[in-house]
Amino acid sequence: MTLVSNDPSLWPLIDADRVSGYFAVACFTAMVYDWTVTFAQEFELIWVSKFPYQKNSVDVRQRQRWSLMTVLYLSNIVVYLPSVALTDAMKFNDYSSCNILGLERMWLSSLTYVLLGVIMITRLHAMYQRSRKMLIFLVVIFLAITIASGVIPWIQSSYFSGEEGVFSGTYQCFNMGERADDQLLGALTWIFG
Repeated sequence: MTLVSNDPSLWPLIDADRVSGYFAVACFTAMVYDWTVTFAQEFELIWVSKFPYQKNSVDVRQRQRWSLMTVLYLSNIVVYLPSVALTDAMKFNDYSSCNILGLERMWLSSLTYVLLGVIMITRLHAMYQRSRKMLIFLVVIFLAITIASGVIPWIQSSYFSGEEGVFSGTYQCFNMGERADDQLLGALTWIFG
């Protein structure tokens, strides 16, 4: 059921939604700018290795084989591409569209956290001369935080109910199933992350 309201007390909510959208576009623009400026260096460091010339190679440089770090790096970049496709496909005109979009926003941040955590553990393990004790310590801490950060969105998503609202002519999706401790759970996820 769509909630329609022209209540002026909702204008700060509308303004906050617009500002967060502008902020997201600004962050995305900065990320794309950084990516385009550093793409040549990234290509040299990640995609091309500096092995000596071999007969079967096309170039003087030999292509790097796929490694765990390359896959994780790519996964972290492309994990939000389905989000872009979802926002373009959703019409925001029914319960299921808002519900899917809200759950997608909730779970993609957890997935990104896991990918970044694995990359960080791999780098720290290499920095500490592949110390087994340090690896065990990092994995235990990472698993504890990841389990807690995965349980919290699961609890939140069990009570999530996306709903469409038309506030002063703007279409917005919001959560109707909010509980009193939802803000605390969201803050805990940020604290753990």
